[in-house]
Amino acid sequence: MTDPQEGTLDWFFDTVVIRDLGKMINEANLHYLSFSPMATAVELLGAIYNDSDDFRASGKSKDRFNKALQTIPSLNPYAQYVKSAHDLYTNFRCGMVHVGLPGDGVVFTQRSDLNDGRRHLSKDRYNGTLRLILVCENLYEDIVNAITYVRNDQNKPRNLTTPFMNPHLLPDSAPVSTSTPNASG
Repeated sequence: MTDPQEGTLDWFFDTVVIRDLGKMINEANLHYLSFSPMATAVELLGAIYNDSDDFRASGKSKDRFNKALQTIPSLNPYAQYVKSAHDLYTNFRCGMVHVGLPGDGVVFTQRSDLNDGRRHLSKDRYNGTLRLILVCENLYEDIVNAITYVRNDQNKPRNLTTPFMNPHLLPDSAPVSTSTPNASG
């Protein structure tokens, strides 16, 4: 594949989702914070399959998000939670996008978690609540695989060369600081 043109959907996937989100997870260890951009990345992937969507139409978020889970093979294992007690749209996507907290029935972790880090998409009861475990690195890998699928899907209604954003918002190699800011300023 050639380098995608700056500002296109394809460039956004390479630069923001794969590179920068990857740095957030793998270098800066910002596992919890990464769930919010991953939720929006899933919705964006679903929007590619909605050819009438201009990305700004209101009332389409749930359809976009669920379309990605139901259409893209690496995200299909999540589709069983579209209409369930764990409803990933409400408890994952809306929880993270609107208030920064997952809803009841969904819990986030990372692979280094000795209790739950190897239990991606497993369910159990914790303090009386039935929860679905999402492991950060597993979800990220599934999103990266979804991007590969979308790039190769000849039947997708939206072209990834569509202009999407101002590429000058991001430097070519935006460093991710792993130092902790001094609280005293």
